[in-house]
Amino acid sequence: MSESTSRPATGVHEKLVTQSGLRIRLGTEAPEDRDVHVDILGNAFSSLEFRVGTAEKGTETTFKREFEQRLSSHRIFHSCSLRRMSTKAASNSAAMGLVNFQTVSANVYKLQPAAGENVTASNHKHDPTLIIIFGWMSAQLPHLLKYTREYERLYPHATQIVVRCEPSFFFKGKTAQEAQAKPLVDCLEQIGYLEPKGKPLDTPAAPVQRPRILVHAFSNGGASQAVLLSDVLKTRTLAAMASSMRSIPSALILDSTPGNSELSNTITAFTIQIRNPLLRYPAMLLMAVGFAFTFVYTAFSGKEHPIDMLRRRLLDPALFPWSHSDMPRLYVYSKHDRLVPCNSVRAHVREAKSKGFEVEVEEFGESAHVAHARTDPERYWTAVKGVWERAVVVAGV
Repeated sequence: MSESTSRPATGVHEKLVTQSGLRIRLGTEAPEDRDVHVDILGNAFSSLEFRVGTAEKGTETTFKREFEQRLSSHRIFHSCSLRRMSTKAASNSAAMGLVNFQTVSANVYKLQPAAGENVTASNHKHDPTLIIIFGWMSAQLPHLLKYTREYERLYPHATQIVVRCEPSFFFKGKTAQEAQAKPLVDCLEQIGYLEPKGKPLDTPAAPVQRPRILVHAFSNGGASQAVLLSDVLKTRTLAAMASSMRSIPSALILDSTPGNSELSNTITAFTIQIRNPLLRYPAMLLMAVGFAFTFVYTAFSGKEHPIDMLRRRLLDPALFPWSHSDMPRLYVYSKHDRLVPCNSVRAHVREAKSKGFEVEVEEFGESAHVAHARTDPERYWTAVKGVWERAVVVAGV
């Protein structure tokens, strides 16, 4: 990501590296210009502390609150201009219903309604209270925030959790993968969705009495993270148990997943981000060798291929502590997806229907992998709202 071409005439520059690895460059223009220019060279956010001196007064000003509020409004760009805000302006921003953006771990982020929001407002009593977004492999946070912004517009009182998926996830052992999922589980416990297990690190929120949960998984990467959460939660219960799981409104959205275990699709998935052919072709060869090893290992050990296991696990009626066979699910896919062939999704749809799942389908014609919302946003989000409305009906609330 390139740095800003504009250079401050006066003032200071600072480069900082936060504990999460976010590097930013700050500077002021001429003293009369009250903007601070921020170049985001990374995309992992943590609590931010930084200072900028001004040539005019020779003092230091802390911009932590202002920068976090700009982040919380989701105006995250490769290069952005951040205007200094007065205390009154900051209060007005909070009053506009902006969310609080918090980093839970290197790959888990939490977005909550602004303090004081009435999450039980009558006109939103059927909206999701929790939305978990599992991003596709290598998805950058700004790309996923496009979905959180739309969810914030549709369901402004929902807490959102965003989970990113790195390629390294697929090369870790089961123990390491479960350790990676722990921050997400701790977060669910902390915000009142899971019954505490052992002594909590912090005082958890009161149990959410009427949970309404929407899970949105993108591609095989996101679906694999969802299945991992399912595995980790097998021994956990909801903080506030309902009379039956069916009475909890819940839905599952599977965007561009599940795929199949064909070699060409696996190689494409892991190398499509590599632009340099000098790096891409060796990577493709390495993936082919790894695929062959996996094929031989699963054939002789009797174990399932990871993708076959993923497809099977997504058909578990008790996938999550709140799910059941009547939980509506929406498959979104495209006929021209290079990574996940439409036939692999169609086959899973047929199998889900044969097992009695509530299934809705949105098949696009020309959109690329995980690009359906960008291709036809109205159609995409209408389908999302439709499956949630169906979830409310199924729960009878």
